[in-house]
Amino acid sequence: MTPMKVNLAGVNAEGFTALPQGRYVGFVYEAVESEVKNGKNAGAPMLALTLKISDDHPDPEYHGRQAWLYHPFVDGALPFVKMSLIALGYDPTELDVELEFEPEDLVGKPCVIQCGAPRMYDGEMRTNVSRLWPADTEITVAKGESVDDLPF
Repeated sequence: MTPMKVNLAGVNAEGFTALPQGRYVGFVYEAVESEVKNGKNAGAPMLALTLKISDDHPDPEYHGRQAWLYHPFVDGALPFVKMSLIALGYDPTELDVELEFEPEDLVGKPCVIQCGAPRMYDGEMRTNVSRLWPADTEITVAKGESVDDLPF
């Protein structure tokens, strides 16, 4: 068997820093059905979204960065599930039903990703996605500048 080769010179082994608080132009990169692993809701179905900041975001520093949003299908979390589906293009008037959908149908859907202040989790600061907004929502760049104030 041939050994693998990789040049790791100059590679940062600290990983990514958490995304700062702000709104980011993005899209659903991956959507899968999962289940809650721990706690009082263990075993409950869950929608797991991988979100990616698109090249349309005004600050290129964040292009391609990913964030994750987990929506357990439990009573207290269902309003957030509904808000995300609306942000991803579902008609709110058609969501007052028992909905069946394929998570894969969400892949590629544009949105605005809102991140709150990063949170500590397992000893690391993690990106805190607080909600999704429709793709046409005005954003504020993470550094506190309005998009209208940017020179590009």
